[in-house]
Amino acid sequence: GDWSASKASCAKPGDDMRLAVSGDSLVFYESVGKVTALTRVAADRVRLTADYDGEGKTWSETATLALSNGGEALTVGNVKRVRCT
Repeated sequence: GDWSASKASCAKPGDDMRLAVSGDSLVFYESVGKVTALTRVAADRVRLTADYDGEGKTWSETATLALSNGGEALTVGNVKRVRCT
């Protein structure tokens, strides 16, 4: 799904807080992460490792993604986003 900092920012073109999550990737404003490992740690939480490419750099990172507010909020690390509709 698509996520951003607020419902209002969901509609803004070029929103730099936008995150698109699919089964095998995380697409941020200026980087794309291809998921290489995924573990469900709770009903509303997964831990994943992804190989990222963006802004002229490549790196690997592990993060926890947690759903809250009935699936309407997603926290990645310390950043909370809301579901865009």
